[in-house]
Amino acid sequence: MEKQRLAASVLNAKDEDVYNCLSDNEVFADLFNGAVFQGEQVIKPEYLEEMNEKKQMKVPGKDGQPAVIKKLRDVQKGSGLEESILGIELAVEGQRKVHYGMPVRHMLYDAVDYTKQIQNLEKKHRSSRDLSPGAEFLSGLKKEDKLRPIITLGLFYGEDQLWDGPMCLHDMLEFPKVLEPWKHYIPNYPLNLVYSGNVNPGNFRTGLQEVFELLRVAKDKNAMEEFLKKNQEHYKNLEWKRGRLVGNFLDIPLIKENAEVIRTEEGGINMCTAFQQMRMEGVREGIIEGERRGRNFGEEKLTRLIQLLFHDNRIDDLQRASFDTEYREKLYKEYGLENENL
Repeated sequence: MEKQRLAASVLNAKDEDVYNCLSDNEVFADLFNGAVFQGEQVIKPEYLEEMNEKKQMKVPGKDGQPAVIKKLRDVQKGSGLEESILGIELAVEGQRKVHYGMPVRHMLYDAVDYTKQIQNLEKKHRSSRDLSPGAEFLSGLKKEDKLRPIITLGLFYGEDQLWDGPMCLHDMLEFPKVLEPWKHYIPNYPLNLVYSGNVNPGNFRTGLQEVFELLRVAKDKNAMEEFLKKNQEHYKNLEWKRGRLVGNFLDIPLIKENAEVIRTEEGGINMCTAFQQMRMEGVREGIIEGERRGRNFGEEKLTRLIQLLFHDNRIDDLQRASFDTEYREKLYKEYGLENENL
């Protein structure tokens, strides 16, 4: 149980970093412009306003007693459009792991927000007493009242970019055969899922472009190395803010904790070095695990070897260095690791 709580706290910490990034108006607007509007700059950062207040809605509960549904969106903002008073509500629900109930969750969140809009209109009209007798007074709304549209995105940013969950409410329903011809009478609710497999990275103007590019290869370390090698001119000096965004989404420790050590002379971030260190840490952990199982290599020599490999780039066959015993012995001798002064 303690391990589960610890794992949950670590996961929440990672997610909090992502939500903080998305709270930036420039990044938030870019997500919608790139994913929904195909690169067209419909949402302007300067028109966005925070809307992340806690909402609640009363619904019938057990024994006729009302139950209260409370929801705090991950990130939510209101936006004017084309300098008009007309606006839209935008929300992002981040997801690191697949959630098989996501369409229902989004449907509920949106219903709570639309209900909140209605309640605000009712309160305004009751206060001003401008409702006509009859239908307006009964509903609490004037005939010409309109609600602001809501767009909710499900941002899937886990390393494993394979979404095998439902894409709409109907995917979650079991339809009896007799209802098949009439299932269109059962309202559906689509999931606006955004992940590396259904967006064009070129549509984004912030570091989300690199985030979606790298998420496509994040699970395959060899593919990641090949991608970075092919695009090294871009990634060896990535603009600072874009690099920090990538570091938070892909949970890169060096960038999140000590990015200054890989700051370039031009003021950017060397992403190639950041990913190389991640790979080296994986190698180190693999070797330590091998030692734990009885391999005879000292921890101090191991640490010095990793430092040499990382800082001096003396080896590029990391897989072999991790698991080939004879090869590691050769490295120890070749790099003089028998010398205690190293």
